[in-house]
Amino acid sequence: MDISLFGRGIEVFQPGRPEPPLDASPPDRVTLVLRQCVGLPCTPVVEVGAMVQGGQVVAEGVPGASAHLHAPFGAEVKGFEEVLLSGGARARAMVLEAAPAAGMMRFEAHERPLRRSREELVGAIARAGIVHGGGEGKALADILDETAVSRGFIAATGENIVRPLEHLVIRFCDVDPHLATLASATLEIGEDMRELELGIGALLRITGAGAVHFVMDRGQEASAIEKLASEADWQLHRVASSRYPLAADPFLARLVSGREPPVAFRQVHESGTLVLAVTTVLEVARAVAADRPVTHRLVTVLAPSGRRVIRAPIGTSLAEVVEAAGAGGDIGKVVLGGPLDGVSHHTLDRPLTKPMIGLSLIASAGMDHWANEPCIGCGLCVMVCPTRLLPGMLSRYCEFGQFDKAEAAHLFACIECGCCAYVCPAGRSMVQFMIHGKTEILTARRAS
Repeated sequence: MDISLFGRGIEVFQPGRPEPPLDASPPDRVTLVLRQCVGLPCTPVVEVGAMVQGGQVVAEGVPGASAHLHAPFGAEVKGFEEVLLSGGARARAMVLEAAPAAGMMRFEAHERPLRRSREELVGAIARAGIVHGGGEGKALADILDETAVSRGFIAATGENIVRPLEHLVIRFCDVDPHLATLASATLEIGEDMRELELGIGALLRITGAGAVHFVMDRGQEASAIEKLASEADWQLHRVASSRYPLAADPFLARLVSGREPPVAFRQVHESGTLVLAVTTVLEVARAVAADRPVTHRLVTVLAPSGRRVIRAPIGTSLAEVVEAAGAGGDIGKVVLGGPLDGVSHHTLDRPLTKPMIGLSLIASAGMDHWANEPCIGCGLCVMVCPTRLLPGMLSRYCEFGQFDKAEAAHLFACIECGCCAYVCPAGRSMVQFMIHGKTEILTARRAS
C-alpha cells in the first residue's frame, strides 16, 4: 500500500541516508533520573555506597505510574542530586560511578518465551523498564494493561470509549524527518528477523490484536522485513516520511483502521490501534526472552556538522553523547528531540533518559530571532494543519485569555506538531500559545 496524496503537513528536506548506530564509550559516571516517564518517580532500592551490577534494578517503578530503572554497568552508588528537566522542572536523580569489578548480571534465556502466560509476559516487560513514546513517555506495561479490555461506552450509540486493541503498528521510520534513530535501528537488524518476530509474537499474545502493520519510508531498503511481512500475511505500508508529521501515531492509526483517533484527552492506543517504534519491539523481545532490562538508548545527534546515531547508556551526560557523535563547537540552542517535534533545553547539562530519541544542536549563527507579531490572517497555518484546525484563531484566543472559545474551537485536538509555526510569516509562537491555553484550562478544572 502506498500513500500518494496527503493534503496537510509540511515537506522537509532530509539530511541523507541513515548509517548503523555508533556505540559511545562507557562513561565514568551516569545520572539516572528517577522519573523516566510520565507518572510517579521510581523508588530507590539501593543505598549510597552500594555496589551494583550492570542490569540490576536500582529503583522500582510504581505499577500504573512508572517504570523500573536499572544500572547500565557495574557501578557504585555515589549519592543523589537534582537535575533540571525541560520546562524548568527539577527531578531527583541517582548518581552511579563506574566500578568494572562489580560486573554484569547474567540473564538466562527462557526455552520457550511465547509459552509464557500473558501475565508473565507483561511482568517481564514491566521488570525490564520499557518506556513507550516520545516526550515524557509512558511505561509500556501500563499501556498493555490498558489495551486488554474496553472501558466505558457512549450511551447514545453504545460505542466503546476505549476499544480493545485491533491493530498493532510497527514503525521503522522516524516521525521527525531530520532524525534517523528508527531507520538506523532497522539497518542494524539486517537479515536476522528472530528478535523482531519474537517481539511481535509476544505483543500479539498479550494484546490479542488481529492485524499487524509495518510502516516504512518509501526510500527504506529492507528486503528481509518485506519478506517477513509477506510470509506472515502482515500489511506493509510505505509512507513519505519527509512529509511531516505523516508518520505520527494519530495518522498511522487513521491509515490502518480507517478511523480517526480522538486525541483530545485521550491517547491513540485507546482507539484500538497501538503504534510502537521498532526499537520498542526489540526491547520487548529481549525482555520476554531473557528478562534483559533497558539500559541503553539509541539517539540521533543532529548538528551543523552532520547527523549520527549514537548508542549510549541511560544517564550519560548529553555533552558526552554529543562528543561521541563528533559534534560540538558553537552551540546556540539545544533541542531535545528533532527540530520539528522537540523541546528547547538550551544546555547539554542534562542526562540521557529513556524516551529521548533525538538531540538537535543549532549554531548561534543559524538561530532566528523575532518577536511575536500580530496575525495577518494569511491562512497558511490552516493549509498545513494536519488535524484540520484553525491555528491562527486558536492562538489568538489563547494569547488574549479567551480560553472558553479556544476549547470550543477544539483546542485539545491540537497535537502540537508545530507545522503552523513553521510556516507562519509573522513568526508567531503558535504552539506555545496553545500549550499555554491547555495548561490554563486544565489548571482551572483541577482548582474547581
